[in-house]
Amino acid sequence: MEIYPLRYTGLPLQRQPEKNAKEELFSYTERAELQGLRFTEHLEQVKIQSNVLTHRELKQIAQSGFESGLIELETYRQLAAQLPLEAVDARGQVVDLSTVTDDTPFDFAEYYRNQMAIARTLGDEESYDVLKAALTFLEG
Repeated sequence: MEIYPLRYTGLPLQRQPEKNAKEELFSYTERAELQGLRFTEHLEQVKIQSNVLTHRELKQIAQSGFESGLIELETYRQLAAQLPLEAVDARGQVVDLSTVTDDTPFDFAEYYRNQMAIARTLGDEESYDVLKAALTFLEG
């Protein structure tokens, strides 16, 4: 004869779930697949909203992309780096970026396009390649 632990709930007596029951854990590959799915869903939501993101969102997207293997370390560093206080755009005008914080919406794609044009003009192919990879990742 089996004896089941009971607890009073105010309702007719109910059986307590077994405390020693094993929970099914996700395997490493299943976790990676789920993480990839979550990242893809998040990226699709961001694309729908356009390229205007906060720096915090951009860092989260970059981290997810790096962890899932979509981007390389240099691209991740570029996307996660803080913006300078001032930058020069493709037309040579100084742009004040001091008001852009982690929670300020900003068009990072346009910023990377401008920086890419400047890097190409200066002949800095290494920076150009990193900026191009960052822009390609953002525009997906």
